[in-house]
Amino acid sequence: MKNKGIIFLKVSLALILAILSITVISGKMSSPATYKTTIASLDNKKETAIGLTAAVSATSIGIAAVPTDVTNPIANELADLTSYFLIIFGALILEKYLLTIIGYIAFKFLIPAACILFAINAFLKSEYYSRLIKKLIIIGFSSVLIIPVGEKVSGLLQDTYEASFNTLIEDSENIELIENAEEDDDEGFFSSLWNKISESATDAVENVKGILNKYIEATAIMIITTCVIPLLVLAFFVWFIKFIIGLNINLPSIHSLIMLKKRVDKVNPTKKISVKNKETESV
Repeated sequence: MKNKGIIFLKVSLALILAILSITVISGKMSSPATYKTTIASLDNKKETAIGLTAAVSATSIGIAAVPTDVTNPIANELADLTSYFLIIFGALILEKYLLTIIGYIAFKFLIPAACILFAINAFLKSEYYSRLIKKLIIIGFSSVLIIPVGEKVSGLLQDTYEASFNTLIEDSENIELIENAEEDDDEGFFSSLWNKISESATDAVENVKGILNKYIEATAIMIITTCVIPLLVLAFFVWFIKFIIGLNINLPSIHSLIMLKKRVDKVNPTKKISVKNKETESV
């Protein structure tokens, strides 16, 4: 009767957890409010990417307007950088949607399935079902953590370079303001600007190359924080799940240790006899 009561308690708790997971927890884990911090970080990256895209476009147009042909190839390279920001936007939007979708799938299907299998296995006591239950639970909880952990790690790098991103965006805005203010000037804004920076085309090219390098660095960092680091975190979780699921450690129980000691004593009884003989000789 006692065993039946324990089994009934296990089955009841497992089914209650399954119902709560389907009806309550899945709704919360699929709500954007649950991932408020992660979504705010993704939105901040999206705003930075939009600002850098506008900055790259404005700077490219400005460099192309410089009265010398030697800067045109650099202006074209800057314009090409905008295509990389499409990848960044796509990655950010995908992460934002997957954040709630994965939480919904995990607590609507994986965790309830594990609970129901646990209730069934309370009667069957199958080792196969036990392993399957562990796999479902580990995969369910790990999948929910992938994007938040990846965003937390990438945020550390993003914060380090946030000041340089803002500087690039502000510089491009200043260029646009000056351009609008001097639009009616006969000499032209970019002609006067580059005359103030340098009187030679060589110096102008060096300045333009410096601007290009800054934007290439900014684009590379954005790709790393939005694409590379999340993929590395995903790879780590996949390895971690495979490691946990594939690892089977059977720790010896106290009863097995006692039985092992008795077997050793039976196999090697001469040790005790020799000790007794030494005691009698000393007496």
